[in-house]
Amino acid sequence: MKRRRAHLLHAPSSLLLVGYGDIAARIAEQALSETPGGPVYSLSRHCPAAPAHAWPLDLDRMDAQLNGDARAACSRSVLIYTAPPAAHGTDDTRVTRLIALLGASRPRGLVYLSTSGVYGDCGGAWVDESRLPAPGNDRARRRLSAERQWTAYAQAHQIPLTILRVPGIYGPGRLPLQRLRDGLPVVCPNEAPWSNRVHADDLAWACLLAARTPPASGIAIYPVVDDEPSSTTDFLYRIADYAGLPRPPCRPLAELREQSGAMQREFLDESRRLSNARIKAQLGWTPRYPTLDQGLPGCFD
Repeated sequence: MKRRRAHLLHAPSSLLLVGYGDIAARIAEQALSETPGGPVYSLSRHCPAAPAHAWPLDLDRMDAQLNGDARAACSRSVLIYTAPPAAHGTDDTRVTRLIALLGASRPRGLVYLSTSGVYGDCGGAWVDESRLPAPGNDRARRRLSAERQWTAYAQAHQIPLTILRVPGIYGPGRLPLQRLRDGLPVVCPNEAPWSNRVHADDLAWACLLAARTPPASGIAIYPVVDDEPSSTTDFLYRIADYAGLPRPPCRPLAELREQSGAMQREFLDESRRLSNARIKAQLGWTPRYPTLDQGLPGCFD
């Protein structure tokens, strides 16, 4: 992928990815394509085929350990934490365990992928990093717990930290096509709450920029989002149109909420529009796919 490289002239010697799902793989691919570029390491439950320097680490195990090579890699790397919290509770115990395991092996910088869900319901208002978190469910509370743990750790050890608050992610292989094929109903457009998205490649690029641009103040928070808030209904309608599938039927918000499970109600109960002004101004991040009409076509190639 061709990108502007001006921000990468002072690239760190290495990156350490904790968790190795789709976004971490995209970060590694973009980082390894840079010239010059340092090595990319990873810690994850299942060691990936790439990058080559990978060590297994299950943060749900009480007896989890970091070997000497992993500790050495940590001390010379910027750590990008992409792993999700565990499925229950209000605290992120995985972050707690990793911080304990790091000990004296302190990374050169930290990037944490959080969620825009920490803002809770904002009644459709525009939201930026200055808004105080008010999570409305345990899933978001776990993310806020992780933010606070990393903040305390970064402050205690004077390590630069960037928190990226991420909305819905889409991209090739990340579209709800089966939901459309199943004909599941959506909220009617006139009642659909505001929601936000970012293309997976643009999110990976933001992570890379954050890792290579330490915040001058020590800690920075950025929502990472494209230029086009809309609604989940609009998102699904557009995917259906591009995929040549029927648009799903719509139902009143109250009716759909009553019929939905707990997780689906979390999304139906929250409405906000995220601003990306700060990450553009401070990191020079410009999404390659600022709108759905620019990002969706390539998801079907």
